[in-house]
Amino acid sequence: MSTPFSRSMRALETDNFQSSIRRLILIGVLMIAWLCWFFIAPITLYEASETAQFIDNLHVIAYFPPSALGYLRPGQLGQLRLDGFPSVQYSTLPVVVETVGAKIIDGHLAATLALQPDVPSTLPQLGLTGQVEIESDHLTPANLLLRAAGRSASVPASPTQVPAGSGGNP
Repeated sequence: MSTPFSRSMRALETDNFQSSIRRLILIGVLMIAWLCWFFIAPITLYEASETAQFIDNLHVIAYFPPSALGYLRPGQLGQLRLDGFPSVQYSTLPVVVETVGAKIIDGHLAATLALQPDVPSTLPQLGLTGQVEIESDHLTPANLLLRAAGRSASVPASPTQVPAGSGGNP
C-alpha cells in the first residue's frame, strides 16, 4: 500500500497551486468590490405621484400616496411626465417642490411644485395632467436592507396622519 501513497505525495509536491491561488485572489477581489458597492454606492429613491395637474402656468399640484408623508420636503428636485403630450422634447419637465401638505386628505398627500426656469414659455400648460417623480433620498444598499428590516435610524419620522374627510387644507 505504500506505492499509491508515495504517488500521491509526489503529485502534491509537484503541484504548485498557482491556479488555485489565482482563483482565490480573483474571488477575494470580487468580494472586496461587492462590499465596497454594498456600503458606499448611492442609490436614489423616488416618490411617485398618483396624478399631477397644472394650477397655473408655473405651478403644478401633485397628489402622492399617504406613504410619501415624511419623505417629501421643499426644495427637492423632480420630473413631471406629461400625459398624452405629443412632443418628446416637452413631455418631461423639471420641477422643484415648493410646499408639502402636512395632512392626508381623502387618501392623498398634496404637494405644490414649481417649474424650473428653463421650461419654454410657449408650452400650453393649463389643464395638462401627468405624474411626478421626486428624488426623495440617496441610500446605500446596506441602508436599504436595514430599512427593509425595520432597523435603520434614517427612516424619516412621519407626522400624525389625519383620517380622510376630517377637513383641512394641505
